[in-house]
Amino acid sequence: MFGTISNKELELIDNYFDQFIKFISYEKNEFDYIESTGNKKLDEMLKRWNEEIKAVDKRNKEDMRVLGEIVLTADKVEKGIYNCRIKSSTSNPTIFTLRNTLNKMLHGIDECNSLILKVLNNYTHNDFTKKIEVVDKYKDEMKELMQGINKLGTALSETAKRNLQNGEILSQNSTSMNSSMNNLALKANEQAASLEQTAAALEEITSITRNNAENAIK
Repeated sequence: MFGTISNKELELIDNYFDQFIKFISYEKNEFDYIESTGNKKLDEMLKRWNEEIKAVDKRNKEDMRVLGEIVLTADKVEKGIYNCRIKSSTSNPTIFTLRNTLNKMLHGIDECNSLILKVLNNYTHNDFTKKIEVVDKYKDEMKELMQGINKLGTALSETAKRNLQNGEILSQNSTSMNSSMNNLALKANEQAASLEQTAAALEEITSITRNNAENAIK
């Protein structure tokens, strides 16, 4: 295949292969390429090997970028940040599938959070009419959370209605009380006027009686 090959060249091939094994096992970060040995046949073989090794190196670096971004994204999710996505890509089908699956998961969580926050924001503005549409794709804890928020909205709405009714009753009672107080004040004024008239009449009678008595003495 190679024609005459020396022991030195055999040792070179063995070392090259050993270096490749360490490289793909992440025991070695950089690969020391050999472009020429002086043996034309061996150089052609090494050229093909180098092309494949460079392709492997390219895929590995793509994988590392994706995996690194997955780690950073997981750290954000742990802190409650769900609107992040893994943007790096790779030609490795396994890593690519993992990337897409995680992005799909993040999209689902982000969508759920947006629905929940939108409804809760309405509740803070006394609008309890909004509900979360709980579709079949939501399961277990997420489904229970959404249903619980909808129940909370119903309870808050009923409480608001009762408070409104109680307020209307208090308003009616207040109006009735004001009317009663006005009537009472009117009657009190009428009685006071009547007493004043009675006192004036008594004073007039007393004056007449006194005058009559004085005339009788004369």
